[in-house]
Amino acid sequence: MAIMKMSDIRERSSDDLNEQVAQLRAELATERGQSASGIKPENPKKQRDLRHTIARALTIIRERGENR
Repeated sequence: MAIMKMSDIRERSSDDLNEQVAQLRAELATERGQSASGIKPENPKKQRDLRHTIARALTIIRERGENR
């Protein structure tokens, strides 16, 4: 999943954002699992970017008042 800008996130619907957050969390879990098992990541910054994108999406969802 690509890292997204706030403007791109704001254009999406809340349902789409919730699906995206679920996918990003799964991808982050995979990245963390690989790091924990000693596999050197191809892109060390990817975990940080995933966390930031998840936070951005959750911020927009909460701004809209549609918490899950």
